[in-house]
Amino acid sequence: MTKREREENKLPRLTAYATAEGYKLKALQAFLKREHGVSVVRVYDDCVYAIYNLPLLPGYATTKVRSSPVVKSPGGVSLMERMTMAEEQGYNDSYFPREDPTEATPAEYILSSSPSGGDGISGVGTDLDVLAQDGEREREMREAEREGERPTTHYETVKPEDESHPREHTHHDPGTHLSPDHPGYLEHTPSTALTPMDLPPHHHRRLSTGMQMPEEYTAHSSPRAQHRPRRRKSQASLNNVAEAIFFSYGVSVFFGFNEGEEKEIMEDAETAGAWTRGLGEDDWEIEEFHYVHDPDAENPRIYNDMFTFKSRSHLFKLSLAHAIAQSTKLSIYESVMQETLSLTASFPKELSITGHLQLTRREALKMTGRLFKLRMDVNLSGGILDTPELFWSEASLFPLYEAVHEYLEIGPRIQVLNDRLAVAGDLLEIIHEYIEEQATHRLTWIIIWLIVVACFVELGEVIARMIFHAIPREQGEFLMLKAPQLLIGAGQSFV
Repeated sequence: MTKREREENKLPRLTAYATAEGYKLKALQAFLKREHGVSVVRVYDDCVYAIYNLPLLPGYATTKVRSSPVVKSPGGVSLMERMTMAEEQGYNDSYFPREDPTEATPAEYILSSSPSGGDGISGVGTDLDVLAQDGEREREMREAEREGERPTTHYETVKPEDESHPREHTHHDPGTHLSPDHPGYLEHTPSTALTPMDLPPHHHRRLSTGMQMPEEYTAHSSPRAQHRPRRRKSQASLNNVAEAIFFSYGVSVFFGFNEGEEKEIMEDAETAGAWTRGLGEDDWEIEEFHYVHDPDAENPRIYNDMFTFKSRSHLFKLSLAHAIAQSTKLSIYESVMQETLSLTASFPKELSITGHLQLTRREALKMTGRLFKLRMDVNLSGGILDTPELFWSEASLFPLYEAVHEYLEIGPRIQVLNDRLAVAGDLLEIIHEYIEEQATHRLTWIIIWLIVVACFVELGEVIARMIFHAIPREQGEFLMLKAPQLLIGAGQSFV
């Protein structure tokens, strides 16, 4: 699917913006909570992670937008608690597939904690969408109570007798049970999932003999029909959550917003003073992707700038965002490098044709300083080569980050950038040598002319002494008085 087709189908956007040299994370965190009404804002080592509830509402005072209020089931576990539990467990889902089987596999990494078992809080790492589903679940529970059914929660404990029987077929019983596809995770199947093949054997006999269903089953057919629209509505509500991640080196990554909302959020952040040396909008670097959620996929995938997410875990998205943000920041450095190369591209040709450069020492020093600053940003202080601190504490996430890092070719791009910097540095070194040689040549000629002037001065002094000594004077007459008189007399004789 091409980018245009993805935009026409309105697939969720994954966008990264490099808008400033840096962000003030503490000021940004306070602004998001106070002005944008974001209920979930978490600060990691070098980024701020925020969850917005859609649709975005008009902002107050100087802000343009704000998050919708959170819908929460009474007595439910808060999203912040779910995220904390997910971080304690680590990432336990699948990874991007590797083409080379000899490369390291996720099993070779030490997980931050043991994989989750079949306890009641399994799968918290993928329950980020619970925030969007709470309102629908609450309505379903109320309707189930009115119909006389027992409401079933997402964290209902699995009965031991259900676990003891092996699975002889792949049908899904209504209720909450261990997922056959994801061991250690619970899934809830409502009654709409029932089909004639899922019915007990005595139901099959009744259907085959007279195609007549008992009153008990007929009574359940009506709620089943009523569940269908609720399932569609619940599925649609999964898109009511969007995420924004702001990195300390001036990059913002957005999941699930449209373009207008992304720019309004960034404008509000800039107005709040959370940016350090912001760039003009024409100088922003933007990388755009799209994504879909497919829990039935064997592995998460990425192809042609299109992500397929198997998990909704915030840890999963943080891993992706780190790699994408580094790639976007690297694009800024590549643009600066391109501008610098365009300025120096004419120098070799000018030297080869004329043998001279119309470049001052000050301009050459400025260009050299610009190159050294760029090299320092890329290799030392830009956050491009460093492995983010998140992956030292959550080693299970590193394969996800590494896969996107390789897809975006960050390593080869850094190598190419450093090679170009080296070439430009060699050229500027030659230019500096030329300028120093020109300065030395100029100083040499200045010294030569000073020597010539000194010789003329000395010669003039010698001639003056000879003239003064040749003037006749009487005994006791001072030469200093005789010389002016002679000069005055000579002047009158000419008149």
